[in-house]
Amino acid sequence: MTFREIWSYAEQILTEELSAEEARRDARLLIMYLLGISSARFYTYTDYPFPENLEIPLMSALQSRLTGMPLQYITQRQEFFGFSFAVGPGVLIPRPETEHLVEYALTLCDKGRIIRIADLGCGSCCIAISLALTLPKEVKVQIEAIERAWKAVQWAQRNLEHHDVGHRVRLIHGDLEWTLQGKYDLLLSNPPYISSEALTTLPREIREFEPLEALNGGIDGLSYYPILSDLAVRHLAPGGSLVLEVGIGQSWRVSEILSQSGLQDVHVIDDYSGVTRIVAAKLP
Repeated sequence: MTFREIWSYAEQILTEELSAEEARRDARLLIMYLLGISSARFYTYTDYPFPENLEIPLMSALQSRLTGMPLQYITQRQEFFGFSFAVGPGVLIPRPETEHLVEYALTLCDKGRIIRIADLGCGSCCIAISLALTLPKEVKVQIEAIERAWKAVQWAQRNLEHHDVGHRVRLIHGDLEWTLQGKYDLLLSNPPYISSEALTTLPREIREFEPLEALNGGIDGLSYYPILSDLAVRHLAPGGSLVLEVGIGQSWRVSEILSQSGLQDVHVIDDYSGVTRIVAAKLP
């Protein structure tokens, strides 16, 4: 079979569970993954014979996708902020909307002094690593990436080693309450913010495969924000910032929580579509 024929065959199999557009895309990405080739290179191969030794691995990958397993878990890769991160069972797949958290955090990092940052609940460590790779060398930064879920820590460690940022990022396994030590200039978090009821309505590939502890924000989706605001009051240096990702429609309630905790200059940041994704505040 040629690449074109195997692509069509794989697409046909995936249409049992996916839309035609999703099936065509995922079939192509799985073939690219197995061969380790780029999209541009894939299209130059369409009339070449598909390697027979990859037919069984391809069928196995297709069957995994049919069960609802996320494509990123099968390929063990997800792009975030222009970088590639290893992901798999036990760690939340980084989302594009979280890139806005990184973008805003970059604007808060001044040159000429040592900046201490903590990423609270780092998951795959995509936020901390993206900051470490993007900040100029002249910015003296110390980033602590804190995660309590052991499976997620293993993926985070893998990403730290791959991107070679150990000189800027220190991974810590433990609960936030006792791992934060001293004062920080910047605290960041993409906490669980989906309500317990809304969890049941999530797509199958999220609901049945991604770690629910990284998604479940309690009855109203807001259970982690009072904890984070309290940590900010205790551990931010004067003038330091807390920057949080929020769910759609949650910004005013999260803003209220931060204000009531004693933080000031509470403000929101919208994404490019005008949807509020970030709530930030400062310690006076």
